[in-house]
Amino acid sequence: MSNFCCWTIGHDITVHKPILQVSTHTTPLSECEMLIPNLSRLNLSHLTRESLVKELKKRNIRFDNKENKDQLINLLENQLAKDMKKAKIAHDQINSLIYILF
Repeated sequence: MSNFCCWTIGHDITVHKPILQVSTHTTPLSECEMLIPNLSRLNLSHLTRESLVKELKKRNIRFDNKENKDQLINLLENQLAKDMKKAKIAHDQINSLIYILF
């Protein structure tokens, strides 16, 4: 093991101790974006209106800037439900192909 050193204590005992490595701090050059987690664990009401607008734009969901936060949440929830349904269908199709192949 490359990151371990050995100490021999007595004749029959060997202790392996990890060699600690330190890296230098780096500063990211791009803006960090938080991904929306699984819909079943998500409470969209905790998001700010700005976060909702950003997520709707990212998913190319049409909305009116006059819509309130609850309406934006509804739009996003509907799209997330559609996305999850598509993902489940794709997952089921892959599983059925695997079943057929094996």
